[in-house]
Amino acid sequence: MFCLLTTRIHFRYTTPFAHRLAEAVHAVVPAPTEESNIAYICCPTGYIASQNVHQSATTLLLEYDRRFAVAAASSGGGHFIHYDLEQDNIPDTIKGTVELAIVDPPFLNEVSNE
Repeated sequence: MFCLLTTRIHFRYTTPFAHRLAEAVHAVVPAPTEESNIAYICCPTGYIASQNVHQSATTLLLEYDRRFAVAAASSGGGHFIHYDLEQDNIPDTIKGTVELAIVDPPFLNEVSNE
């Protein structure tokens, strides 16, 4: 299953895979804090699974599609940051605070951009 976001094609993870990813991330950073954080960059399905399995108020979702701000808010924690890969607009407030970043940018190529 995939979701077409303007000119970006973003594939969603299966539930079993998303939960395995969440467990693997938790094994690396079991207790994220403001100084030692987890960031899901262009990886909303991974972020949602992570929040469902190991909820954390400091885990970040950097995502272009603002619809995922609702998911971040409803997951009981975490932070949504509007992020555009083309602009590279990571806020200064989180620079140097991310211990682990999970990055899964959308599939971009000449065909999908036309």
